[in-house]
This record gives sequence, structure tokens and C-alpha cells, in this order.
Amino acid sequence: MKNYILITGGAGYIGSQFAHDALDAGYNILIVDNLSTGNKKLIPKKSIFFKADISDERKIKKIFNVYRINSVVHFAASISVSESMKLP
Repeated sequence: MKNYILITGGAGYIGSQFAHDALDAGYNILIVDNLSTGNKKLIPKKSIFFKADISDERKIKKIFNVYRINSVVHFAASISVSESMKLP
């Protein structure tokens, strides 16, 4: 069974760059992103993508039950400063 790195926010600029670099280094990648601020075009084709919100506990548990995840790298965040100030 393969081991995976789960990347949250992998459709954003930094998360997608990390995903590309990890794939280049030989890692298997899972990406979870709700695409609210990310772009599906940035997701590496060799990764496995789930359109989901990280607050959806049921979907996240299902991913963990199906895949052997060794690491989680968290890049999911809002890029809006005003939104972050209103809803910290």
C-alpha cells in the first residue's frame, strides 16, 4: 500500500508549488481544497484531488480511512485580510 502526504489548500499558489515539489521528490500526494480561493489549474495532474472543505469531518475521515497518510501539510487559509479580521 502506498504512503501519502495530504496537502490542504493544494490548489493555492503555495500549496500547489509544494505539491509539485513533493511529487518531483517522489512522494504520493493527496490534495484537499474547496476551491474557494484556489484554482484547479494549479493542481498537479499526478496528485489525487478531493474538492472538500477541511471542516467537513465526514469527508476528511473517509479520506483517512481509504488512504495511508503519513503526513499532513496545511496550507488551507483565506487570502482575504478583511475576512480574517471579521471572522478570525
